Amino acid sequence: MGAPLGNRNAAKGKRWASVIEKRLEEMRAMETLADALITEALTGNIQAIKEIGDRIDGKPSQQIEATGLDGGAIQLERIERVITDPANRNT
Repeated sequence: MGAPLGNRNAAKGKRWASVIEKRLEEMRAMETLADALITEALTGNIQAIKEIGDRIDGKPSQQIEATGLDGGAIQLERIERVITDPANRNT
């Protein structure tokens, strides 16, 4: 499911990322940063090692456990479906 119509938050984040990427490219800094990260990892810096692992393998998924009262099963009392007209912004 995408963002609601008129949501500009995602675009703001991408503008920031594109400016940083552009400057990193202009300064040829990406290679320097990667070298520094690898050097830190080789010295045993756990955070650097984790960062490299996250970049190569992706971050591990988080497990979320949801329980009902007293740790039991979740009881659904009501499921409601609401359909709205995106053109009508008053709903």
